[in-house]
Amino acid sequence: CFIKLKDFQKAIATLHCAIRLKRESSYFFNLGYCHAMLNNNNKALNYFNTAWALNHGDKECEKAISIILETYYNKNKTS
Repeated sequence: CFIKLKDFQKAIATLHCAIRLKRESSYFFNLGYCHAMLNNNNKALNYFNTAWALNHGDKECEKAISIILETYYNKNKTS
């Protein structure tokens, strides 16, 4: 798996192909994770939100969204 190898660009490309075949919340979650690891927090938040919309019971997704929002809040608070 490209994510375990930390090859996030290849993982992103592979996940986009998978999403074209089937819209799974886990694919969107993994896209969010890849973008978060690449410090693309806007994209990460969008993908985590999509994943959560597809699966409201995903506590890890909810946690990831909270972490990104907290980061934004703290960044803007110190600016």
